[in-house]
Amino acid sequence: ISVARFLELSVTEDNRPRSVLTGTANMEAFAYYLKGREQFNDRIHLRAEGLRDALMNFRKAIESDPQFAKAYASLALTYRLIASYDPSLDRYDYYDHAEEYARFALGLDPTSTDAWAALATVHSSRGEFEEAMVAFEKLRALGAVDSNYTHWEAMMHVQMGYFNELIEPLQKVHEVDPLNEYIAWILADAFQFTGEPEAAAQILKRTEHFSFQQYMLGLTAINGKDYVKARELLRDVRMRSGILPAVYADLIIDALQSLTSVTDASQRIVAAVEKGELEKLVGFEALLILGSPAAFDLDIDPIREIPKPQIRAQVWNNWSVAMRQDPRFKDWVRKMGYVEFWEKHGWPDRCGPTTPGDFECI
Repeated sequence: ISVARFLELSVTEDNRPRSVLTGTANMEAFAYYLKGREQFNDRIHLRAEGLRDALMNFRKAIESDPQFAKAYASLALTYRLIASYDPSLDRYDYYDHAEEYARFALGLDPTSTDAWAALATVHSSRGEFEEAMVAFEKLRALGAVDSNYTHWEAMMHVQMGYFNELIEPLQKVHEVDPLNEYIAWILADAFQFTGEPEAAAQILKRTEHFSFQQYMLGLTAINGKDYVKARELLRDVRMRSGILPAVYADLIIDALQSLTSVTDASQRIVAAVEKGELEKLVGFEALLILGSPAAFDLDIDPIREIPKPQIRAQVWNNWSVAMRQDPRFKDWVRKMGYVEFWEKHGWPDRCGPTTPGDFECI
């Protein structure tokens, strides 16, 4: 089954779902809802604080009209996303709240696309990919048109190793909505993993509000073997797990340039984690940049300990072949539920079956 089918979106207004069940006649509730949506939509600037304010306004909307389905659905989406912006929160607790409100919204309005989107992203974040697919398919059946939904679905597929088939549909959405940086980021990821770093860099350079722009440009520089630029960009850069100290950025670049061995660099990073000089997840992400199988030495639980799918996606970097061919990689992707998904929906770009029940990745 082509993964591109999962992202087929109509860009015509005629296909937008229309429901008489989602509105409210209560103007106070509607005003709170609009304010919450404004804050939710501006989360790229307002971050966690803006999402907390959005939660407050959606709750006030519901207090004014307890049957306001749109407010419940928006509350569900906000609960799902806020833990991504505030790592101090128990994200699984927030996922549970998101699912609860999404299902309540669907009880009021079964055609609520925001509620279905909230369910889809909750399931994807938990690693429940089949359940997520059902919800994303429901969005398509409803004729949903929203680049947020596209971004969330594409991210689910990118972390599982699908890239080539995503580029064309993502480019179409990007052409229609060129100012949407969420689409730009995921399209840049797809180009990066397919071995088109220049295309990725051109997109990234046009983003104005991407917190990880410098980091991702550093990775595209590695992909393009421009190690001078990569070193400059990655020293003390903000990764998704935290700051990469300059000394470890230099260590990584030296190893990739063969100025020092990858094995020695990997051992130094693992030792730094063991000594408490590097946070465990920072060390893990550093080893992903290096493309080293030593990442598995840290015994990271890919489901519970990695909060962002973008971190998991770094296993697909072009230069990380040794990591993907380590026997522990197979255990890692099996634990994540990828293999079961691959066997049912088609193998990704860098992995394929060898014998019944086994596979290899390059």
